[in-house]
Amino acid sequence: WPLFPLTLFAVLTLGVVGRAYYLCYSFDSAPDGESIFGVYFLMPLAWSVSLLVLAALQRHGSPRAATLSLLLPVTWTLLAGQLTKTVAADATYGRFLERYLDAFGGSPAAVVVGAAAIFYAVAWALQVRRSFSCLICALLAASCVHGRAVSVLDIQPLIAEPLLLAGALKLVWGLDRSDVVGCSTASALLTLAVGVWSRRSGVSFPLLLTYHTAVASLLIVGTWFSDRRGRWVRAAVAVLLFYAATTALFRPDGWLFTAAPQIVPYDPWMMLAVTLPPAVWLRDPMLFFAAVGVAVEWAGLRCSTDYLRLRRLAPGLDAIALGLLAFATAVGLSIAKLRRLTPSAADDDTIAAAPPG
Repeated sequence: WPLFPLTLFAVLTLGVVGRAYYLCYSFDSAPDGESIFGVYFLMPLAWSVSLLVLAALQRHGSPRAATLSLLLPVTWTLLAGQLTKTVAADATYGRFLERYLDAFGGSPAAVVVGAAAIFYAVAWALQVRRSFSCLICALLAASCVHGRAVSVLDIQPLIAEPLLLAGALKLVWGLDRSDVVGCSTASALLTLAVGVWSRRSGVSFPLLLTYHTAVASLLIVGTWFSDRRGRWVRAAVAVLLFYAATTALFRPDGWLFTAAPQIVPYDPWMMLAVTLPPAVWLRDPMLFFAAVGVAVEWAGLRCSTDYLRLRRLAPGLDAIALGLLAFATAVGLSIAKLRRLTPSAADDDTIAAAPPG
């Protein structure tokens, strides 16, 4: 054994596999030929061995080998997806699988995906390369493989908790590394988590909540990266805010505000209150133009509404308005001509210093 230390552990591993099967077959009251054993019974062994291999490679092996060990959870999907016996063929196996689902609240596939997320979290703590990206992918897989999913390919409706955790981790990672792309990706994940949660919880206006979550998260990212890296993020925020305010002004019964008409009168004002401070602080022209555009739209809409209301009371209001407009145009042209014809002090000095003739 001292010359070949791994031999003992290999024999013990094979013994654990055989023991798991024969215990399920011999010490169960099922009829002959039936057993509760499934391939997913080997998952705890595979998880433990993978953790030991990861720790050993990271401590004594090469970093490249530790990175390659991140592929081990991919093989676990075979343990969860290969349900070798169907419920119809083996009633004992089917009854035990139902008890398993009731006890764990999830299928073997869901448990395998959760174990993979824990494995990648340990690898991230050990500072293995590419482990953080694998952790985010595992959390995304956990959001759609849950409940009674038969295998990892049995996609279920999304749940919000893994998406929220993935978005929070991605945001912290992006802020730590000053990665604007990573923070924008985290904003997208958080927005998706809020959208999924609002739809599953029965919120009365899920679309409006999701839309404004995206705007708020992107605004935080664009404000955090105040240099050129956040310019495109702030431009996207300006477009989203301008669209929301324009929809609230001209289409209050549209698709965005259909379920929340009580928010319509306050949305343009909230947009101005949120946009103007970072626009002035960061001197960002896109945010400033968006705020000014919304103010002009609001003023034009109010003026046109009041004008149409007064037009019904005063039949000659159109002629008066055109006359005032023509008068203002004439005054403006006269002032412009006066400024062009009146020489300035600098012009007088230039004329006085000019040589005769």
